[in-house]
Amino acid sequence: MAHSPPLVQAPCKTNLASRSKENGMASSNNLTPAPELAAKNKAHFPNESPEYRKARNALLAEEIELRRHIERVAAMRRAMPPGGEIPEDYSFESEKGPVRLSDLSATTRHSSSTA
Repeated sequence: MAHSPPLVQAPCKTNLASRSKENGMASSNNLTPAPELAAKNKAHFPNESPEYRKARNALLAEEIELRRHIERVAAMRRAMPPGGEIPEDYSFESEKGPVRLSDLSATTRHSSSTA
């Protein structure tokens, strides 16, 4: 019987409550802890060992935390205020000829607009 190295679960360094307050997001205290969600996973492989299940649940918990972190970063990006005004309307070459930067996005405001 082969000896397996001991499983080490990395501690989660994410403090959801303090981060959500810092960036103005809704409190994430109502989220089920990732290890608890992972433990509820009913998908198991035939003949899997208890060591495998423990390692798989630890990985799943980290993946859940990663997805939550990605969503927090995306929410921060969406909440960013508008950046500086672009000083000129740049032109790019496309397959169909020149395209102005102001034509690439409906949300882009050209600096020569009048109020």
